[in-house]
Amino acid sequence: MFVFTALSKKDEGDHISPDMRGRHKKMSDLMKEERERIRAHIRSFPTVESHYCRKGSERLYLGASLNLATMYRLYCETRHKEQAVTIASSTVYCELFRTEFNLGFHNPSKDRCDFCVSFENLSLDEKDKQKHLYNDHHRNKARVQEKKIKDKEESRTNKKKLSVCFDLQEVLMTPHSNASVLIYKRKLNTFHLSLYDLGSGQAVCNVWHEGIAARGSNKIGSCVFDYLKCAHERGVEFVSLYSDSCGGQNRNKYFLTMLWYASTKFGFSQIEHNFFIKGHNKNENDSVHATIERVSKHLDIYTTPHWASAISAAKRTKPHYIVKELDEHCSFDFKQVAGHLKNFDLDVDRQKVQWLNIKSMKITKENPNIVHILYDYDARYHQLNLALRIRKVHQKVLRSIKTNMMIYSLFVKLKLFPKFTINFSTS
Repeated sequence: MFVFTALSKKDEGDHISPDMRGRHKKMSDLMKEERERIRAHIRSFPTVESHYCRKGSERLYLGASLNLATMYRLYCETRHKEQAVTIASSTVYCELFRTEFNLGFHNPSKDRCDFCVSFENLSLDEKDKQKHLYNDHHRNKARVQEKKIKDKEESRTNKKKLSVCFDLQEVLMTPHSNASVLIYKRKLNTFHLSLYDLGSGQAVCNVWHEGIAARGSNKIGSCVFDYLKCAHERGVEFVSLYSDSCGGQNRNKYFLTMLWYASTKFGFSQIEHNFFIKGHNKNENDSVHATIERVSKHLDIYTTPHWASAISAAKRTKPHYIVKELDEHCSFDFKQVAGHLKNFDLDVDRQKVQWLNIKSMKITKENPNIVHILYDYDARYHQLNLALRIRKVHQKVLRSIKTNMMIYSLFVKLKLFPKFTINFSTS
């Protein structure tokens, strides 16, 4: 055995490599270095933030083509190319991924309802106290779905009425491929907004990338405005829109400005925008997005025009998807238009507009400057006058006036201050 070991250590010459007993690195030091390599490898994958929970979650998401087994295989391939002596086991790799990184491989539940989840975790006593709010929540959920079904039936028989759902799909990563060389590359975000005609079943797909515009209220409003323009040319007079309740995209003063501008420019008899209750916004756009995801799963897509082609060919039965590839000239600046309107804050009753609680907004042809707002589908409408600047007296001022009047009345009663009256008559 000694002779065999000595011969195995012999190099090309006649020399034998030195004895390495006691000179190896400690296994603990090797594992520390290997763990750092694993961390660096995990960080090398591009991530994307959650589509629906950007403000409420710090969790990031990896590409849909990845999973832990794939990531560990790529890690091993990288270490073999480096001719590494030690390679960590899959157990160590998975442990570091789960304990030190807030990453996921799929999108979170679409518009997850925080209220329902929190209610389920309450104690019995707390549930009794919150029961009426829970019932109102589900009652409004049922009302908007009933209203959508009713509008859908009317749109099928009345050509002058348009009922449409619109929704933004999750980010389409570009390039989209299973090639390992592309997994570590930074991706271009491609956006897709679908508008689904409930009456005819026709879907219009707007596609653009982040170099043209973001996915804010201006771009979403521009796509819907272009859709309403085409509807006006077909003779549509009544419009019912349905969307999720995302405040940054659909439920804000800039999107309302777009509706006001479309109403005044095209002369619609009525435009109504209804919002699904958060966490309960199942709609026909989901089928459009699911079809696109299923077809593109095994396709290699390298540019945004490739995405447009894939979407147009995704549905094999009629009516096929109508795809519009947008450029920088397809956006309107509704934020600038909103600057010409005077009031978005107080309704005609001098109550502050609760934007995050709005369930429906309606604009009519008779008075397009008045917006009819619903905070509950079974409650009365509140009116917002966009053309009238309403000022609200600050509560501190009211308290100050009330206090001064009480002091003045006391002084008059004690005859410490003469009583006076103001004469408004003219000579």
